[in-house]
Amino acid sequence: MGMCIAVSIIQYFVIKISAPMFIQKYVAIFINLVSFFGFVALIFYPTNFNIHFIIFYIYGIGNLLDSGNILGALCIFIAALFFKRLGHLRKHRSLKTILLLIPPAAALFSQIYTQGAVHFLISIFHIVGLGIIIGVLYLFFYKQINSIQILRTSIEIPENECTDEELEWLSMLARGEKYISISKKFNISESKVKQRILELYKIIGVHDKMEFMTAYRSCQFTHKKD
Repeated sequence: MGMCIAVSIIQYFVIKISAPMFIQKYVAIFINLVSFFGFVALIFYPTNFNIHFIIFYIYGIGNLLDSGNILGALCIFIAALFFKRLGHLRKHRSLKTILLLIPPAAALFSQIYTQGAVHFLISIFHIVGLGIIIGVLYLFFYKQINSIQILRTSIEIPENECTDEELEWLSMLARGEKYISISKKFNISESKVKQRILELYKIIGVHDKMEFMTAYRSCQFTHKKD
């Protein structure tokens, strides 16, 4: 990403000066800066899928600006999967979908001015073709994907790491329950529940509730059998 930033700086001073859309040079630097800091953040929070979403989304827009249609569309598609998996589409789905599509659509339509209408139509055909390929692959591997999801529903933790009661806490959280619900059910203060849950997150390899819900949504936690 450091090299990408260097390239975008060169574009700023040399290549993009004579481009039909002068603003592209600013966008190139912004996109590469966001991606760079995103990768730096992943060093400290590798399982934070919000960061993954941002990187794929911004990188997809950048590729569409540079006529990298297949890679750009694929990055936007992966970003959309992360966005959905994070649960951001539960409310106001239509509005959020429209807002998310506006930047990549604008990047794609900019090709009319930078490359011409014919090139733009070819780009559309490329993206439609990619969508068809993804659809066919999904139909072909649907059973395998579904079986993987089934295997992921039961998570085993060593007995010395937590109690039966704490396993139930994790299972409740995975079902979408709140900390307050756990504290009421087990007659314990909400602050103590939060404190212990943070320790349990470390045991199963996540940093916070967002990462937990992304990785273990709807899972059932049990003790590992000898």
